[in-house]
Amino acid sequence: MLGRWTRVGVFLFLLTPATSVAQSARESNDTAWKLLESGEVSRASRLFAEALNRDPNQPALLLGAGVAAHMQGRTKDATAALRRALELDPRFTPAAILLGQIAYTEGRVA
Repeated sequence: MLGRWTRVGVFLFLLTPATSVAQSARESNDTAWKLLESGEVSRASRLFAEALNRDPNQPALLLGAGVAAHMQGRTKDATAALRRALELDPRFTPAAILLGQIAYTEGRVA
């Protein structure tokens, strides 16, 4: 049987990787958005993709990937990322707005 402090240590050890992944995804998200703002769309797209490989269920990362894909003219990829973001968080307004804009641009207004 594990002692109290050993259990706490094991718990903290198990918690650390998840925290590191979340922090890493957050940092990647911030950096990728800055790259988008500075016009480095390809680099931002790669960074969003790498972050999504580590943490695939982050609506903010999916939004970023969708924006980057849209900026590169990859409508199908943009739409898929934005739809996935909305599956994970149906109230994620920025993803819904961009998805609507893409649909409108393509003439899908019904």
